Amino acid sequence: MTDLSEKMSALYKDEMLRSRLLNHIGRIPSWDDAAESLGQIVTS
Repeated sequence: MTDLSEKMSALYKDEMLRSRLLNHIGRIPSWDDAAESLGQIVTS
């Protein structure tokens, strides 16, 4: 049972970290806008 609780705790911590990291990324309204923004970054 301890192994399961440790795995669940690690999964929860990973999910919280992922959530915090994703909050720093700006929202892009569409895939076309995302591709255009990425193209500008790559070619600059």
